[in-house]
Amino acid sequence: MESWGTPNRATLGRSSTTRATVLSVRIGSIGSLSWKRKVEETLAKGSMNADALITAQRLIRRLPVGDSVVEAILSLVRSARPGEESGETGKFIAWGPGPRASQSLMLAVRARALIDGRLAPSIDDVLDLAEPILKHRMALTFQARAEGRTIPDVIKQLKARIG
Repeated sequence: MESWGTPNRATLGRSSTTRATVLSVRIGSIGSLSWKRKVEETLAKGSMNADALITAQRLIRRLPVGDSVVEAILSLVRSARPGEESGETGKFIAWGPGPRASQSLMLAVRARALIDGRLAPSIDDVLDLAEPILKHRMALTFQARAEGRTIPDVIKQLKARIG
């Protein structure tokens, strides 16, 4: 290894070298106060204060949601659990999301619509946000893992049933 974590190109393949080099930074010898200033410069600046955040949260909760979007959320979350509603895919699901996943997905689709400048979420929002909401709330059966299936694969199958 060269200094500061830069890999020696002779020891790594081309793709590994490329990835590692992107993260390599040569700082050299600087004082701790200068170093601290550099770190502080990279910290995110607050984009809103507490009152603005609370106002945005309230607005998101008041955004109307069509019946078809609500049904899509409920159908998707229920189908991500083992049982009859998951159909053939259910044999790959050991355990799945509960009611909080539906609530989280509802808030996420509303927030996305608002950020995109729309007054109501769509089924496309549900489909796009399903994986980040569901993937940590599910586990696969041994059979599914043995067959090489992944949670994102199973979620993709479930989403295909909706849209």
